[in-house]
Amino acid sequence: MSKNDRLIHDLYIKQKLPSGTVAKIVGCSKSYVLNSLYGTASARSKKEGMRYRATPEYREKIRQTKIGEKNHQVKLTKDQVISIRQEYEAALQDGYQKTATQYYLAKKYSVKRSTISDIVLRRTWKHI
Repeated sequence: MSKNDRLIHDLYIKQKLPSGTVAKIVGCSKSYVLNSLYGTASARSKKEGMRYRATPEYREKIRQTKIGEKNHQVKLTKDQVISIRQEYEAALQDGYQKTATQYYLAKKYSVKRSTISDIVLRRTWKHI
């Protein structure tokens, strides 16, 4: 077993890192990692991998990578969300209707009205 194979084995089996992360650390392709692992008898089985992914720690780890600007599908920044909430509150104090204000902000920030509603009701971006 080569030095890279040992490192791959330690990261994947002992530290329980996903194969993509192992590939980045080692500096090789994911397919090389998988070939290296499944070429040995000690590779983690799919069943073991699924059992690992069902733990609360793993779910929390994944949840943390999808919060706010870390989410790969994010359309707004933290500063924009703060600005949306401030503008919304100011508009309500000035007597504007909730829905009309949401439509205005949605158009201004190029998102849907429901997105603005979720932000001001803190269904999304709760951590801010």
